[in-house]
Amino acid sequence: MKRLNTPAALAVAMLALAACVSTGTGTGPTGNATSAERACARAVADRLGVANATVIEHVPYSQGAITNVEVPSRDARFICHTDASGAVFELLEV
Repeated sequence: MKRLNTPAALAVAMLALAACVSTGTGTGPTGNATSAERACARAVADRLGVANATVIEHVPYSQGAITNVEVPSRDARFICHTDASGAVFELLEV
């Protein structure tokens, strides 16, 4: 998997998340979190030193997933990229 760590890649990821929010196709926090959702929430919580982080939107694709995670108490939001196995390979604060 090729890692794209550019402003353009971030913009594409954010547009994909925005499309899911506006059309209602994203899974969001359903109570049945995938391993990728759990990994992203844990990565954000660990980075900020808090107990919990909330998955706002989760968009799977063929090679992994893009997950939007927030910690309202810290006014923080992150975009998390995971590979097909659910392992976090990029965490971007937005």
